[in-house]
Amino acid sequence: MRNLRILKVVIIIGILLASFLTVSKSVIFSFESERNVFQNETNDTANVPLKHFNFEVKGTKALYDAEMPLIHGISLDLEFREPIFIRDGFFDSYVIPIVQGCSIEIKPGYPVLPVNVSIIKLPYGAEVVSVELKDLSVTDLGAGYRVLPGPQALPYMRLKASVSDIWPKSILVKGTYPDNWFEFRVLRGIDPKDLTRYTFVVVHFYPIRYEVRSGKILFAERAKIKVNYQVRSRDKGFRMSALDSNIDVLIVTSKELYSEAIRLAQLKNQSKLKTIVKTVEWIYDNYEGRDEAEKIRNFIKSMVELYGIKFLIIFGDADQVPVRYAWIPDGAYDYDPTIDGAVVETDLYYADLDFSWDDNNDGLWGDIRRDKIDGLPDIIVGRIPVSNVTEARIYINKLIKFDPTSYWFDSALLIGTDTFGIGWPEGEYLKEYASKFIWSNYTVTKLYETAGNLTLTNLVNEINRGYGFINFAGHGYPDLMAIGIGEVYTLDDALRQINGYRLPVIFSMACLTARFGELDSIAEAFLVNPNGGAIAYIGATRLSWGYIGELVTTGLAGEMDWRFTKAFFSDLRDHLGKIWAEMIKGYIMEHPITVSYYGYYLDWKTVAEFVLLGDPTLSLRSHVIENVTSMEETTLRNGEEKTISNALHYQKGDIVLSNATLNILDSVFVMENVSVVIRDNSLLNISDSLIVGTGRIIINNSTLIMNNSVLSDVILEVKNNSIVLIKYSAVNPITTDANSNAITVENSSIILNAALNSTTLSTTLKEGYYKALDLSSTLGLNAHLKNSWLGINLTLINSDISLQGSRLSYLTGIDSNMTIVNSNINMISLVGKSIFEARNSILGVKISISDTAGEISLRNIINEDLILDNRNITGINWAITVSESNITEWFLYVHKAELNATNSKISILEISETDIMVMNSSIHYIDALNSVISIDNSSVMRGSIFGKMNSTASVIGYLTARNAQLNLKNVTQQEIKLYGSNVTIADSLIYYVLATNDSIVTINKSRILSIIALSSTKIMVRFSRVAIIYCRDYSKIILNNVTITFGLRIYDHSKVIAYGSEIWPELILVNVEEQFSNLPYGSVTKFSIAREWNLTIINSYITGWDLLCYNANVTVENSYIFWLFGYYASRIDVR
Repeated sequence: MRNLRILKVVIIIGILLASFLTVSKSVIFSFESERNVFQNETNDTANVPLKHFNFEVKGTKALYDAEMPLIHGISLDLEFREPIFIRDGFFDSYVIPIVQGCSIEIKPGYPVLPVNVSIIKLPYGAEVVSVELKDLSVTDLGAGYRVLPGPQALPYMRLKASVSDIWPKSILVKGTYPDNWFEFRVLRGIDPKDLTRYTFVVVHFYPIRYEVRSGKILFAERAKIKVNYQVRSRDKGFRMSALDSNIDVLIVTSKELYSEAIRLAQLKNQSKLKTIVKTVEWIYDNYEGRDEAEKIRNFIKSMVELYGIKFLIIFGDADQVPVRYAWIPDGAYDYDPTIDGAVVETDLYYADLDFSWDDNNDGLWGDIRRDKIDGLPDIIVGRIPVSNVTEARIYINKLIKFDPTSYWFDSALLIGTDTFGIGWPEGEYLKEYASKFIWSNYTVTKLYETAGNLTLTNLVNEINRGYGFINFAGHGYPDLMAIGIGEVYTLDDALRQINGYRLPVIFSMACLTARFGELDSIAEAFLVNPNGGAIAYIGATRLSWGYIGELVTTGLAGEMDWRFTKAFFSDLRDHLGKIWAEMIKGYIMEHPITVSYYGYYLDWKTVAEFVLLGDPTLSLRSHVIENVTSMEETTLRNGEEKTISNALHYQKGDIVLSNATLNILDSVFVMENVSVVIRDNSLLNISDSLIVGTGRIIINNSTLIMNNSVLSDVILEVKNNSIVLIKYSAVNPITTDANSNAITVENSSIILNAALNSTTLSTTLKEGYYKALDLSSTLGLNAHLKNSWLGINLTLINSDISLQGSRLSYLTGIDSNMTIVNSNINMISLVGKSIFEARNSILGVKISISDTAGEISLRNIINEDLILDNRNITGINWAITVSESNITEWFLYVHKAELNATNSKISILEISETDIMVMNSSIHYIDALNSVISIDNSSVMRGSIFGKMNSTASVIGYLTARNAQLNLKNVTQQEIKLYGSNVTIADSLIYYVLATNDSIVTINKSRILSIIALSSTKIMVRFSRVAIIYCRDYSKIILNNVTITFGLRIYDHSKVIAYGSEIWPELILVNVEEQFSNLPYGSVTKFSIAREWNLTIINSYITGWDLLCYNANVTVENSYIFWLFGYYASRIDVR
């Protein structure tokens, strides 16, 4: 009954907030100095309190006379209707006062009171002289009121909460609250709507003041707020916002990523955004600062002053461009930086250019207790968190391919969970609240935990379908999202999405998912997934906080969620960064970042930690292609001409042109594993189009003209006296092998696949940006580039080549000799009888081993010679010698071999029919097929096992086993998914175990966070500790001396037997009519209960029972029930 009363209060508050928060929109006024007029920027004024705005000017001098500045005045006349009071008996007649036109201000432990927020927008150079309260009319509404204290915020890492966690027992203040009728702040920053900097005066007026001891309420029926300000002169601050911008975008990157940053700048310039690039190394040499981050910020400030920069793209992860760590402890895990820590990595430091963020020079940057911080962005910032050239190219290729056409982009995926596990699914309430902002032409899909459709399979499949907007509300960690208790979506899942170019913008209010400072997060995985993922991710870098139940919408991470959604579905979509800035601006206007929550500044932490990872200049304006066409196999001859214009076109068969013309204009041309053959003096004309899919375009003795278009993943082959002219386009890749072809590239980006056969060459080849380049002298190709970016994939066949000071993407040697000195090669691959030697270089190496045996040690930093040949691996026909070099990545492919890998650092290890021992090594990804692999004292990030694996004393991230046999001992593991596998786990710590398809699992003396048993799986757990177990779908679990700390959730057709254990059963009832009586509590000798599932408990201790009812009719009597949940049309009778 108590819980039902609590739920009633929360629902009432939620209903009221849904009604009143929508009518308390801040009214923003803009000042136009030439006309001396104030303009109301919102048309939604029907439900705002009555306000009158009076304008006064004092003085007769010109507006910008520094000696005698004009004094301007604004008066806001506020009128409020008498409040209503919501009461409930559970809280001893506590009330919540509601005033129309006001939102509810929630501060934990303080009275919940209404507040009216008004925002006045002034010229950037304005100085506020005074803010005065006049003509205040107050009514005494009497004493005896007891106003509800604000609930406590909870971190989104907490799986369960109780009533005592939510509401304090008493109000923290003893006198009158608030101290004054109004508060005001003066903020300076950019308005995302017009990208101009202003001075904002934010007035919080409290129409109710509450005397706590007597319970008396004083109500302000009307009041006048007088704001006086002056504009002295066009000083630096004002000039910065008034200066005609001649540069729009600044890219800050590292020397290592400079060439890719130039490609990015070229894309921006092509989209009519004037862009420049600077490296941090150059900034460090030319600007002062107390540390590297401050030097960068000082440089940014100067660029804003001199050139009116509006957007900042940080091109590089924190290891390339440093991030500011702000001192914002929250009292949760300040002592443990592996979970959260006391600092927050934030790029807001580079956007908010007011003040220094470390006034007292104590090294605690952003310490709002002692440092003055505005918090409002002065420019719009986003970070593209790439750590190397490979990742940079992946993301830039995504930008090139990104085309938000309505046929896929006008769709939203909303994902909601029950975050605090007490029957009030905050994530789902938040998605319902946010969904009202989504445009009616959007297709909306909802995956909710309590609806039963939020599963890992459903989530992966939905993302692969392609959405423009994805919003997740639930718990998170750096490498996963919790989509329900016991089920998670991991970094590995994000890397495996295959949604192609249908790339969403993802927002997540979960903890830690955007943490990028010193580790890689799931947000970064979405962005660097080459086969899909996301185009941008907005989320929290550290622990995020929120309120329980429907109150989730009233502040902290929950409010950031709906504010981002609201801004996303607005006229700010011409640049993604505007949406981020509007979210930050709206939150700061409503919630002062200096407010303390029991000594901690959660609003400040919330504002600082929500970062934009992605391109802030990205346009999200989708365009409609109403003309959807398709074509089967087609042949055009003898002067025939075919035009595809303004269409979404699917090419389902080959096209062959012979002395004909094909025009593709302003279209999306999707090739479905087909060839387009242009031969015999034909013409292919591509303009303002996107060519995607799989297949080949072959230009043979013909002409290709390509303008302002993108050709991605489709291979372009140029042959036999052809002419190619590419302007303002991106092509990946283009293949040519004949000097008779004439290729001209202007203001474009191309990836060139070149092949040299039976060639001896000593040269320098550098990919990158070129003002002018002739490839005839280096590669013997009749190709000319002008103001373009060139990427090079070079294949050698029976050749002998020496490269000095070179930079290539890929170098493949087939029966060739290669010598590399002082060069940077992204990946080198050896095939056949090739010999490779490298000195003083940076490179990735791909090698294949088959039908051999031996021992290898694949190190990254090589000071002494590393030699791999048939002396240490018998049977191989290639040879590698590397000295004084850095191997960034080892790709190792092994087939039918016996191999020992020790002291190695391998990126990808693919083995088949192989027996391999890995010791003292680090492996990013393992793919083992019909093999035996032993891992000892090593670390593995991801793995897929089909065969046998033994692992001891190792750390494993994510492992998938299919029809496998695994033996894990003394292992720390994040996640293991078992499909038809036989697994033994001992003395280990594992966070997540999923077993299905008749798997057999034995767990002994281990600690497991979550176990899920599906599809006739059998699991034996002995002498272990488990947080939660899910058992369903004909599975069987036997527990012997096991402690279950959270819950044993029993579903359909499953069987559980517990011996000598401590358990907490959770019975799932779906579409049934059931009656339960005498469910025991405490020590139990023997108890069994059988329905469609079967539970037997012997000599065990029962902590409590939970009943979760979905559209069920349930009667409970004479039982000890801890949690009782009813969803949908459930009816519960408690006796």
